[in-house]
Amino acid sequence: EPLVMKFKFRFNRVRPSFLLPDIEPTIEIPNHAAYPSAHSTACFTYAYAISDAVPGKRDELLSSAQTIAQNREIAGVHYPSDSRAGKELAIQIHQHLTKDPVYLQMVEEARAEYATANGESAN
Repeated sequence: EPLVMKFKFRFNRVRPSFLLPDIEPTIEIPNHAAYPSAHSTACFTYAYAISDAVPGKRDELLSSAQTIAQNREIAGVHYPSDSRAGKELAIQIHQHLTKDPVYLQMVEEARAEYATANGESAN
C-alpha cells in the first residue's frame, strides 16, 4: 500500500466522477487519487504470488484479478488506465519478489503444503 500511495500522490489523478458529474459511483469514492488502482495492484500481486505456489490456478487467479479491477471501473471509481497501471505495478512487484530467496523458499513451502493437502506431487 505505501508504494501505491506514493504513485497516487505523485500523479494525483482525479476520479472519473470529478470530471464527469453524470457518473454516479455505485460505491463510496475513495478520498485519494485514482492512479494507479490499488485494488488492481493488490489483486494482481496476490494472483501472481499464489500462482507461483499453485501454477495450475494461474489463469483462474489472473482472471479473478482482472474482474475485480474492471468492477472498480464499472463502479465508477477508476479509469481503465488506472487498472492497467495497477497490473503493471503488480508485475514489477512480482518480478522483484521472485529474486528474493526468502520469497522463493516460502513459495516452495506453500507449493508442498498445497500438494499435500490435495494429494498431489509438489513437483
